[in-house]
Amino acid sequence: MKRYAVILAGGVGERLWPKSRASQPKHLQPIIGERTMIQQTVDRLEGLVPPERICVVTAEAQRALVLEQLPELDPRNVFGEPVGRNTAPAIALAAAALSGREANATMIVLSADHVVRDLDVFRRTLADCCTAAEATGGLVTIGIVPTRPETGYGYIHRGADAEMKCKTKIYAVESFVEKPDERTAGRYVALGKYAWNSGMFVWTVSAICAAFGSRQTSSTSCAWRRLMLSRASATQSWAFLQASSMRELSQTASAACSWISAISIPPRPDCPTTFPRQRNWTSTW
Repeated sequence: MKRYAVILAGGVGERLWPKSRASQPKHLQPIIGERTMIQQTVDRLEGLVPPERICVVTAEAQRALVLEQLPELDPRNVFGEPVGRNTAPAIALAAAALSGREANATMIVLSADHVVRDLDVFRRTLADCCTAAEATGGLVTIGIVPTRPETGYGYIHRGADAEMKCKTKIYAVESFVEKPDERTAGRYVALGKYAWNSGMFVWTVSAICAAFGSRQTSSTSCAWRRLMLSRASATQSWAFLQASSMRELSQTASAACSWISAISIPPRPDCPTTFPRQRNWTSTW
């Protein structure tokens, strides 16, 4: 089974203003180290995903800078969103693109602005999560063992050990919790059954497309069908569509994900934490 990586690089890094700006966001700058954050993200995939299967979803205004910094990537794999719609629509856009090429592929979703110190553990974790996603057809979220009661992160409440034969611990997910207050965060850390939600995900393309499709409402199902039909009926490679078509598909992906209210998969606790016929897993890193 082929493995693809999708790097989400659409933010502007508002919390690092004025160093990070819309024209030069933090992931396109060398914040830590000599290489930019997005270059380091690609570097970390060495040995896991070849450059020709690394995709980037970014703002259309940043696309040229991304290609300039990452000349090893295929330009067809750098998707420029005319308007940023946050995490879920960006993932839907990439999933639709990949489903037209490799419906049975595995999809690793990463942020372009993470700092990772232990590369060996990181790569092993991603490899084990790919194996888990491929074996179960589930949606895997990577969790980080908390070192303090942090109120700026979402948390994953882990359930039973999945007992998979790999070095990385894989657990079923009990629930996803949005950013708690300090007292609640302290309780989570003390309990030892909660992990920070890293925003890194692994799933098969078919599983995430099925999950998106099964969660559509009557008002969004038409948009999702249009998105899937558009990529399937394209006479060219999906990423070679004209800018006007990219704009339409980006807007369609946004409409299809409007039920998520601009938050990432998996949904917040006020939404069901499992998809029909889907399993949610978390790994601790």
